Amino acid sequence: MGAGTATVSITNDTAAIRTKIEDFVGAVNGVLDYVKAMMARVQAADETYTGPMIGNYGFQMVQQRINSIFFAPIEGLTDGIDSYILLSQIGISTEQETVTWTSGEKEYSIPARRWVIDSVELETALNNDLEAVSALFVKDTLRDVDGVAELIRNETDQLTSAYNDADPGIVSVLIHNYEGIINNIDDKIDREERRLVLVENRLNARYSRLEALLGKLQGQTSMITALIKGMTQSRNS
Repeated sequence: MGAGTATVSITNDTAAIRTKIEDFVGAVNGVLDYVKAMMARVQAADETYTGPMIGNYGFQMVQQRINSIFFAPIEGLTDGIDSYILLSQIGISTEQETVTWTSGEKEYSIPARRWVIDSVELETALNNDLEAVSALFVKDTLRDVDGVAELIRNETDQLTSAYNDADPGIVSVLIHNYEGIINNIDDKIDREERRLVLVENRLNARYSRLEALLGKLQGQTSMITALIKGMTQSRNS
């Protein structure tokens, strides 16, 4: 059998890549939505919802850092040389939407800015320069440039790094601080329980003395009653 020829064609699956980008942005929105719900304060018709992490600087820091990564140009990419250096250039930006969550049996919602994708702009960017779009998300090992996905992964590692590291992560610092608060509360509870035992013992002792005194008074009352009765009978006889 003689040698033949074959033609191999390689095409980029832009639809699959677009889906991955949409999933990634959706996952980021999921994290930010959770943070917003945990820090929200909402006046409902019959009650007020107050998020358990309202005013918590750690949650605020997570929100700020993720958004700053999405807003900022990718460090290492050059405007005028690289086709894209910002997510906004490929159709990823923020819009005012509604974040909804459930607490107990009630549903709450707040207006908030969420990351959205302009599908037309993204499709145009993918068809125009797929490699440049990829550089916005993944690590370019040749130029040592981290895309947003890599930056967020690094940020997550830093946020959760162990407390005993030289530069502990925000999450581990929060856990350490809350553990300290819980331990202090437990110590206060122990002290109050010991104090209550002492108070109970003192009250029991006072009650015992009072019972003994009442017993004596009852005996004296009985004796006085008997004397009065005897005197009355003697006077009448």
